[in-house]
Amino acid sequence: MSKGTVNTVMLIGNVGRDPEIKKSQTDMLIANLTLATSEIYKQEEQTEWHSIVAFGKLAETIEKYVHKGDKIFIEGKLKTRKWQDKETGKDRYKTEILADKMQMLGSSKRDHSEEVNVIDDFVKKAEEFFHEDIKF
Repeated sequence: MSKGTVNTVMLIGNVGRDPEIKKSQTDMLIANLTLATSEIYKQEEQTEWHSIVAFGKLAETIEKYVHKGDKIFIEGKLKTRKWQDKETGKDRYKTEILADKMQMLGSSKRDHSEEVNVIDDFVKKAEEFFHEDIKF
């Protein structure tokens, strides 16, 4: 990590579709999913879609427990992939969140105090980050 830089993403949202699970050439599980976050802007709800990728044990957990519509907390970092389109030869880009932490939220089967704690922790981390004296 470079001194004075941060690449951390924290999202709370709803899973857009059932996760897609694949295996790498080395048999590591890879989970791909979309996460929707929404906000109200000028009295209209606006939704942002995020591409999430998880590997290994986290991908196994996602495979077992995460489904379309679930509310989850994801923490990770932004990563942009570049490849060349086979048909046009043009460079293509996709920005994804490489997840390293995930927490299930909002299940009707359990107490919502866990959801409140995760959201409180999220807000506390964000406040600490924005109040740090960052030197550039």
